[in-house]
Amino acid sequence: MKSNFITKNFVTLLIFAAILTSANPSQAAQLIIRAIECKSVSTGISAGVLNAIFQPLAAVSKVLISTALPGDLSEASKVIAEIPDVAQAIDSSGGGDPDDLYLSLSNQPKRDLAIWPARGQDYDIRKGQIVRPNLKLDFSNAIDVNFWEYDSGSGDDFLGRLSVNESEAGGVKTKIVYNPDEGNVYVVEYEVIGVAPTPQAVEQQWQQVIGCAKKIAAGGGKTWVLGCVGGGSGYQIFSRNGSNWDLVPGAAVDIAVESNGTPWVVNADGQIFQRSGNSWQLVPGCAKKIAAGSKVWVLGCDRNGSDGYQIFSWNGSGWDLIRGAVEDLAVDSKNIVWAVNGRGEIFRNINFRTSGDVVKRGDPWTLVPGCAKKIAVGGSKVWILGCASNGSSGYEIFSMNNSNWDLVPGAAVEIAVDASGNPWVVNAKGQIFRAP
Repeated sequence: MKSNFITKNFVTLLIFAAILTSANPSQAAQLIIRAIECKSVSTGISAGVLNAIFQPLAAVSKVLISTALPGDLSEASKVIAEIPDVAQAIDSSGGGDPDDLYLSLSNQPKRDLAIWPARGQDYDIRKGQIVRPNLKLDFSNAIDVNFWEYDSGSGDDFLGRLSVNESEAGGVKTKIVYNPDEGNVYVVEYEVIGVAPTPQAVEQQWQQVIGCAKKIAAGGGKTWVLGCVGGGSGYQIFSRNGSNWDLVPGAAVDIAVESNGTPWVVNADGQIFQRSGNSWQLVPGCAKKIAAGSKVWVLGCDRNGSDGYQIFSWNGSGWDLIRGAVEDLAVDSKNIVWAVNGRGEIFRNINFRTSGDVVKRGDPWTLVPGCAKKIAVGGSKVWILGCASNGSSGYEIFSMNNSNWDLVPGAAVEIAVDASGNPWVVNAKGQIFRAP
């Protein structure tokens, strides 16, 4: 971005055609099988013992069988451990050969119909082992997922069924999958979430703002960009001054603005800086990306698996490591955090909000339907750049509408939302647009 552009004061108003619809698509649900723990492989516990343990429970209390347990695998293990006969049977069962496990939606044993681990494949799972399929299945009303053991010499063995319905939406749950005739016991951790209907396009006007940018950030009534001219430490930094841009000394590769208007930047070396007065103050730490609202968060320089980078929150003097791994972050004025991982999954974290009740139990990250490359929040609005491209200018743009996403005309590679909930975007050509 050349500084001489600030002397120009013209703007171009781009109005995209409105596409309105009165359609109301049906709402579906999605089953996510997060983890499977093998408590006992097939032939591990005798049919008589399993029937003696589980059938009375299922008939009398329905515990573990037809009623889901709230919580993850560790929570379910606590419940199982409190039932002496169950715990004793599992402890006394031998390790044995692993089960050649596969899952399918078919009532017929056929590995070619496997939905996990893959069509025509199975997975060797041993007693005490945990696998995390993260298998996602869209369904309406109810769904049955059948567990099978592949047998190359005879017919495949039925190991039990996970039955789930839409009413189980809300939070992570666990159920037992077992078959007394085979002697296997599995604990399945899963979640049911709503799937947003097909996004509906809505009217949106975009006003082009003079300038060229690689990154954009907004907060506290202030808008900042990283320009298109770069050097060793990053790109030029500009702050918006009315209808113009002021060049600010320094260089960065990412930028964020707190709710009070204070900007933070990260340079190409991972160094973190906070603006204080008319200068940049070095803050300890190393970051790839920065986000700010009422608090400042970063993605560290170290990856945490394939889903993204380590997550840290600024406590005023240092960085607190937060569970999870993501590729993009956004923080609102209540310190509610939104994130996108390497698979495009969208998460919301309210554990660190600055007001209201704080959720303490279980995983703080809640999966939100949708797929995104970038996410931004401001005011009470959440915006994303979707996973699908919309031409050469960038990705599709969506605004959150309750639990659904509205498709907005246009395309962008970067997005920010100001305190009023109005979006700013940058497309692949470096052009800057804002909601008028």
